Amino acid sequence: MKQFFVLLLFIPFIGYAQNNKPIGNFFLENNEVIYRRVFSDSLDSAAVIMKKLIAALPQHMEARKSGEENNMITGNYDGTAEFQVIALYQEELKAYYCIEVKNGKYRVTIRNFILFCPGIQTINTFNSAFAKQNATIWRMNAPEDLHTFDKRFTDLFTLPTGTAKSDW
Repeated sequence: MKQFFVLLLFIPFIGYAQNNKPIGNFFLENNEVIYRRVFSDSLDSAAVIMKKLIAALPQHMEARKSGEENNMITGNYDGTAEFQVIALYQEELKAYYCIEVKNGKYRVTIRNFILFCPGIQTINTFNSAFAKQNATIWRMNAPEDLHTFDKRFTDLFTLPTGTAKSDW
C-alpha cells in the first residue's frame, strides 16, 4: 500500500516533465519559444548555399548578410499576409531570424515572435500564446497551432531544388 501512495505522488511530476518536449521544430529554450531546423543541401558549399538563400528569401524578409567569414544571414520576418489561414492569428506575425551556413547544410533559428491583431488591438508573443510558467511548459493548444507555423516556416526556408533541363 505504501508503494502505491509513493507512485501516486510521482505521477504529477512525470506529467509535468513531459510537457516541455519540442513540438515539431519549436523548442522552449532559455524561457523563450524558438523555431530551429537544420536543412540539408549536401551538394553545395557554404558560399553557394549563401547565394541561393539570399536569392530565395522574399523581399519582405530584409535579409542582411553578416559577412563571408561567419556565413550568417540575419533579418526581420514580417509575415503580414502569409498567416491569414490561421483563424486565431489572422493579421501580423513579426520575428527575428538567423540562418547559419556550413558546407552541405544550413540552420534556421527564428525567435522574438510577436503576433499583432489590429482589429482587436492585441499584441502577443509566442511565449504568452503557446507557453506558460515563464515559457517553461507548453499550453494545451500549442501543438495544433505550432504545427501550422512549423509547416509554413519549413516551406519558406527550404531551398528550391534545381531540375536539369533536357533541352540542352
